[in-house]
Amino acid sequence: MSEADTETGPAINEQDGPIKKNRIVDDAVQKSGLKKRDVKLSLDALLEALGAHLVEGQTLNLPPLGKIKVAKVVDGPNGEVVTLKLRKSKVISAFEGDADAEGIADGDD
Repeated sequence: MSEADTETGPAINEQDGPIKKNRIVDDAVQKSGLKKRDVKLSLDALLEALGAHLVEGQTLNLPPLGKIKVAKVVDGPNGEVVTLKLRKSKVISAFEGDADAEGIADGDD
């Protein structure tokens, strides 16, 4: 492990602040070749669905992203704080030429 790595993994570079939705949309447009409007509408619907499932405490298995579990939920003054645990999948993206990558996930807990 290098000096930049911590006990929990590589150091996170947030010099530019957190990545915002517009950057994700632009990245998805570039990778998929879809129209920006279509990607934005799809992403909005996806984020709404993901948020609803996570608030209910459901575990999500989303290859190639991985498995997302709710670790804890705390009621705060500005709303609920949901802490998540992500188990990263080792699956290669379908956009990188591996058509069989879709639908494969790490089944370990």
